[in-house]
Amino acid sequence: MLFRGEAQTDFAVLASEGLPSRLSRLLVTPIEVAGLEVAWPAGGADHAPESLFDALEHRGLANTFVAPLGGGIGQGAVLLGLDRPERQPTDEERNAFQLLAIQSATAMRSAGLYAEVVEARQLEARELARTMLLNEVTVAATSSLSLTKVADRVLAAMAEAMQIRLGAVYLYDESRHLTLLADYGIDSTHREAIREFVVEDDSPALVSRAVLWERVVTSDDVPMTEARRELLRRAGLGVTQNVAIPLSSSAGVVGACSFVFARHEPISPDELVLFRSIGGILAQAIENSQLLDRTMEAARLSDALNVANTVVHSTLDIERVMQNALDTGVEALECEAAVIEILEADDWVVRYQHGFSPETVGMHLSKEDAASGAVAVERGIPIVGDFTPGDTGIYAGLVTRHELKSVLSVPLMVRAEVIGCAQFYSSSGIEQFDDAEIDFGQKLGSTVSLGYANARLYESEHRIAETLQQALMTLPDRLPGVEFEAYYRSATESTLVGGDFYDLFELDAQRVGIIIGDIAGKGLAAAVLTSLVRNTIRAYAFEKGKLPAEILRLTNDVVEGATSTEAFATVFFGVLDRENGQLCYASAGHTRSAILRHDGTVSILDSTGPVLGAFVGMEFTETTTCLDQREILFLYTDGLTEARRDGNLYGEERLFADLGLAERSSTQDLATRVVANVMEFARGHLRDDLAILAVARVDSTT
Repeated sequence: MLFRGEAQTDFAVLASEGLPSRLSRLLVTPIEVAGLEVAWPAGGADHAPESLFDALEHRGLANTFVAPLGGGIGQGAVLLGLDRPERQPTDEERNAFQLLAIQSATAMRSAGLYAEVVEARQLEARELARTMLLNEVTVAATSSLSLTKVADRVLAAMAEAMQIRLGAVYLYDESRHLTLLADYGIDSTHREAIREFVVEDDSPALVSRAVLWERVVTSDDVPMTEARRELLRRAGLGVTQNVAIPLSSSAGVVGACSFVFARHEPISPDELVLFRSIGGILAQAIENSQLLDRTMEAARLSDALNVANTVVHSTLDIERVMQNALDTGVEALECEAAVIEILEADDWVVRYQHGFSPETVGMHLSKEDAASGAVAVERGIPIVGDFTPGDTGIYAGLVTRHELKSVLSVPLMVRAEVIGCAQFYSSSGIEQFDDAEIDFGQKLGSTVSLGYANARLYESEHRIAETLQQALMTLPDRLPGVEFEAYYRSATESTLVGGDFYDLFELDAQRVGIIIGDIAGKGLAAAVLTSLVRNTIRAYAFEKGKLPAEILRLTNDVVEGATSTEAFATVFFGVLDRENGQLCYASAGHTRSAILRHDGTVSILDSTGPVLGAFVGMEFTETTTCLDQREILFLYTDGLTEARRDGNLYGEERLFADLGLAERSSTQDLATRVVANVMEFARGHLRDDLAILAVARVDSTT
């Protein structure tokens, strides 16, 4: 079979059967097959025949059958049947040979189409791979606000998609420095050598050329440097293809990246387009990140001030207010040390510190030692001062040890009252604090001053409320026919005055009033509302004929009319008959209570109405049960069941199970056991105040 392609003029032997192998090297000129001229290629066989018949005469063969194959197969193909010269083929043989030629043509056309499909699919696969790589690079470039993470992910995507062996991404700055941002496959020793360098006009480095020329540069454009050879040697690579890509944005070149491929083939035009696209994506990511950095820096102090407001006003403990504000200011201003000096009489006293030794707290400063603070207070504005090596004073040792160079003094004042001064120290440089930081300092000083004043006011109110609450929670020493035990614990020291309360009072010779409640809120307002609820219930309870439900209804209207809409309370009020044990009670949204029975069971007392004080005209119902001798009525506030451990509540189910296992010996033993169990569960930390009132009916003679 003879064949020639579209760009060929001569036929070649495509395939043969029963002929010498050297025949495949013949090139046949395109003349009529009956007189085909042939020529051996240079360096071919020692016999140079002039025709195909001459080439085949040693085999005694001749051109017996000739059939050109159909169009569409390159420029043409010819199928030859070679046999003895004297042979005369029959018509059937000629028809069969012609059919064979048709089948051959069909097969060759199919093979050609298949080859075209394969080539098209390979091209499509390459295009798809490039598209997927661009997608991966785009996703990586937008996957994080960290430029290092973005660069690492881009390098990883390149390594997987294009088999790069080494890679590096650099940032470029106005001083013409390239600083290594991320790398791939580079050992630690060489990483130090390429971590940073200056782009110079005569630099032979590919990455420098890429930055200067602002185009993709390959190893075919620039001779390899000795440093590059050493890098390749360390990576176990010989002569490979290197590429450097400038990262250009609207602001100019913002960086560059460099890749080493484990191949020798030159970079194709399609790959150059791909690299330029990757460079554009990375440049946009860098530009976006830098813009974000500038925006975030502008917003940082504003956010820090919001944090300061939050932490300062998160507590009314003066110590925590001031220390929290100081710590927040140090973090926001990124300085090394700070103190708050409080003006006491004519002395400046260090009360809070950050970065100093604890012994600094309590030191008294003269006006000279607190010079910058005194000036700031006199002017009523923040002052920036500098330190020199010869400076003396109370902070001289710290200044020298930490090489502190500047201080921002912020006055702390409420209206015309001077509280003190906050001092922030930096080692970054002379006049380190800029206008934005000075403005932050002034606003922080206002926040701290207000927080300090509020904390002092709270302490004053706290003392009043605590005195009032202690008076409200005082129970009688004893009541005939009743044994009782009360317990109260605040959630934290700063909320010692809470809204939980209880009361136990004698109505007449036979009946006893029992109250436990929980007021929404803390402090003086809660103590006042507690007094209102407690005394109103007491007043109505002494009126003859009024049952608990009616008493709570009347109390609800009084509380609702005397307080804001946000003020409300949950209350349990019961009347116990000491003679027959009858307990008539009503519950205004309060937690479910319990009675510990003689037989070891626990009876649950459900709530019978809405909360107290939220809306006028609310209705309540009462329920009656019996409290036998030595049976214990157990009342509590929700601080008990809402005690937490690892996110889990202590809960009613656990409480009632503990009550079922408790000894019925005394109300004191019961209260002690429950408190111990709750505190152990909560690891000693309560989220809300806790009040318990346990009441048992006993022989009136005991």
